[in-house]
Amino acid sequence: MADGKVAAFVAAAQSQLGVPYVWGGESPGGFDCSGLVQWAASKVGVSLPRTAQQQYDATQRINTSGAPPAGALVFFAPGGGEISHMGISIGNWYMIDAPRAGAKVRVESFRNRAGYVGATDPFAGTGTSSLGAAGGFTAQPAAAAESASLLTGATNTLRKVSLTVTFLGVGAAVVAAGLYRGVQSQRKGK
Repeated sequence: MADGKVAAFVAAAQSQLGVPYVWGGESPGGFDCSGLVQWAASKVGVSLPRTAQQQYDATQRINTSGAPPAGALVFFAPGGGEISHMGISIGNWYMIDAPRAGAKVRVESFRNRAGYVGATDPFAGTGTSSLGAAGGFTAQPAAAAESASLLTGATNTLRKVSLTVTFLGVGAAVVAAGLYRGVQSQRKGK
């Protein structure tokens, strides 16, 4: 079932919060944006190409009237042209990404971010149901429990950062602002 796969994909990326950005990096020793996505996808059996542009080209576009669902890939082309940055949506206009040299893998808002191109479904065509026609995965009781369990495990690896999970109308798991505030506090050295 894709629900558990999406939750595991997001949890894999969350487990790398705080890892330093390394240009061309694709391992827990250091990641760039597309390396993080490729690594997290490999943990759930999804094979993606290496660069942000290649991942955009290889995945199915999704139409959303609001924030992309958790598990969607989000892409940016500041100034137009080729895709040069990406992240993994965790819902509510937040993403996990490896942003730039000197920074670490983090959670950040991409609402109103310049150069936002759109979102894609990395699970379409993998033999499982994708993020769903409505732009989110369906929360079934077993999948919801599995998602909560996976996210709880990720919390332990994030130095006990408080993690709040809510399920929106279409059932997308959303990591709430508690995680964002915890990451921001870590960035400020508190």
